[in-house]
Amino acid sequence: VITLVLSVHRKYYLVQQAMTWSDAQAYCRAHHVDLAIIESNDDLVQLQNEIQKQQFSASAWIGLYNDVNSWRWSMGNEPLGSVTDWDSGQPSNLFGHCECAFTTWFGWTDWSCIYAMPFMCFD
Repeated sequence: VITLVLSVHRKYYLVQQAMTWSDAQAYCRAHHVDLAIIESNDDLVQLQNEIQKQQFSASAWIGLYNDVNSWRWSMGNEPLGSVTDWDSGQPSNLFGHCECAFTTWFGWTDWSCIYAMPFMCFD
């Protein structure tokens, strides 16, 4: 029996132009693959390294959204797996309108998709 383990290495890009989540998704899909998805601890470390390398200290959209019943990744609408980085008290669904997620130094936070902020894409 041969066991084959495929490891996907993603390259993350910080785009410091502020856009809504859906506009950021369209930009990422036009210029890269999609908004950043994090499916492994390696992905999480790579994303955090890119943020640190860019000396970025604000918030940035990632490809995580809430489809009413569960959190999903924008690429393939895959459900959120076991690797998460929610900030303390998150997701909070503040005011019942937090459908998208962004990342900060402290972890992920849910927020309304209509707000414009920088974002993370991946290839």
